[in-house]
Amino acid sequence: MSLPTFVIGVGILLALGAVAILALTGIVGIPAAIIAAAIPVSLGLIGQFVSSDQQNKREIEARLRERKSKVYEDFIKFWMDHLMLDENRVKIQRNPNQVAKGINEFSKAMMLWASNDVVQSYADYRRMLLQRQIDVQGNSGIESMIHFEKMLFLMREDMGHDPSGFRKYDLLSFFISDIQKFVELEHDGSAAKKAA
Repeated sequence: MSLPTFVIGVGILLALGAVAILALTGIVGIPAAIIAAAIPVSLGLIGQFVSSDQQNKREIEARLRERKSKVYEDFIKFWMDHLMLDENRVKIQRNPNQVAKGINEFSKAMMLWASNDVVQSYADYRRMLLQRQIDVQGNSGIESMIHFEKMLFLMREDMGHDPSGFRKYDLLSFFISDIQKFVELEHDGSAAKKAA
């Protein structure tokens, strides 16, 4: 229930209570039958306000979800196309201007339609892409890809999906077919660190 609806409801109840007390004490010349009839009518009006408010919220959420789903779907399609490998496992070359234009378009759409969590995650992801440097082992993009996956999880959650049941890298496997090799390397590396 929204704050204005709550305030209106409380105001009506307080006014009815005051009128009922005045009528029952005889201060105001309003017959008890009118008061008795006014109370259910007023309660019905409050119920109508609340119901209407909830219906409006559901309609707004449904329209927002439609817009979000289109933005999220286009975003995922763009990155799947961008990260695609050809049959020789060589990254398909994309026009850098086209990629920059696509990222710019998604930035505008994300600001307007994405949830706060997704907007924050997208901003962090953009910063990470701009500041990314190749680490010593040559895993140039794995940190940004992990953050990318986090953003995808947030998008799914924003669309109403249950976030449980997934493991780290599950969504990245849609983009990187051999992600399991990295998972095994990471697991072996962390096991070696624990042993040391």
